[in-house]
Amino acid sequence: MSARLSPALTRVRALLADALSPTRLDTLDRLIALGLPTPRDDAFRYTNLRLLDRRDLAPAAAGSNTTTTLPADLPIGADRLVFLNGHFDVALSRLPATLRVETAPRTTCDAGSISAVDRIRLLNTALSGTHTTVVVPRNTQVSLDLIALSTAGCGYPSLTFQVESGAQLHVIEQHTGADEVESLTAAVIDFELQDGAIADHTLLQVAGNRAVVIGDVRAHVGRDATYRHRSAALGAQLSRFDVTVHLNAAGASTALSGLFLADSTREHHLRTLIHHAAPDCPSDQLYRGVASGRGRGSYDGKVIVDAGANGTNSAQSSKNLLLSPDASIETRPQLEINAHAVKCSHGATTGSLDENMLFYLLSRGLDRDTARAVLTYAFLGDVLKGFTPAIRAFVEARALGRLPAADRIREFVA
Repeated sequence: MSARLSPALTRVRALLADALSPTRLDTLDRLIALGLPTPRDDAFRYTNLRLLDRRDLAPAAAGSNTTTTLPADLPIGADRLVFLNGHFDVALSRLPATLRVETAPRTTCDAGSISAVDRIRLLNTALSGTHTTVVVPRNTQVSLDLIALSTAGCGYPSLTFQVESGAQLHVIEQHTGADEVESLTAAVIDFELQDGAIADHTLLQVAGNRAVVIGDVRAHVGRDATYRHRSAALGAQLSRFDVTVHLNAAGASTALSGLFLADSTREHHLRTLIHHAAPDCPSDQLYRGVASGRGRGSYDGKVIVDAGANGTNSAQSSKNLLLSPDASIETRPQLEINAHAVKCSHGATTGSLDENMLFYLLSRGLDRDTARAVLTYAFLGDVLKGFTPAIRAFVEARALGRLPAADRIREFVA
């Protein structure tokens, strides 16, 4: 299959040809040869990124000014790592003393190890000017907000969290920006968990209505270490996140969960891959999606169990709710099992509200709109209860505003 030439990529190459290092230019040329992904690519069969061809992909300039502030309604803690238009911003950040943080220019890059499937990672590698490394020292505990703020143009955050043995990291990644700003954020985040480490990673996507947010998260999990990922996609014009977890040693574990609300013409897409490369590694996935209007969404999840990864216990659940005839959600759970003595399950459904439950509520005196609103909110309950109280309150407040009959739901959850 020949690649589709991307006008946006050729434009940005012409603009940056003299500014990029030879290795970054080679990476961009490789991406141009491959083309931006299209639904013809299996990994992007539900995601169409042709919207990017109408945008200027050149990275926004670095630097904030005295008027740059963070949105007041975000649930921001005391310590935060802020990326403004893709660049680490020291002035807006507040870092705990226990962390070691280093940002270095990306003059070289190892793009040869990046698969052709991972074209978002190639895009970030070519156009991100710096890479930030965050080290959580052994046997320490750190809570940190990671904020990607878009005020103009395109941003390419690139960072690695190294969580040393026995350390615990709680990071809340938040994507935000004004509704009137046309922006692109293409973020790449790696987690390296040593033996016994824990990383709790929460993703809140509440970007502006003209934003495109795409991200590639990859976690390598050591012996008896745990990586947890929770997500809520509520904003943006289009969002897409890839989450890949490698369980590399015995006792490693992961739990992934999330929800999305695709209303109006909004699109949210999620692709997960959990690779069981060692024995006795549990994994769990729990996702809920709601689409209304002409909204679109998808969940594409795969679990791979290597030969010898005996004792694997993996569960995967994706349930989706359609609130209008023009809305659509695609779901594709997959299992690839190459070992014996494993326990793996998956389930996926997409449909409308349960008529039996609706009839039950109507028989108890609720009107139809109120009954539909309550059932819609309850549908998300399995995922909502996994957030911390502060994050749950924030997600509930944002989610209620995107659901039909929000005022009626508030009467029941207040």
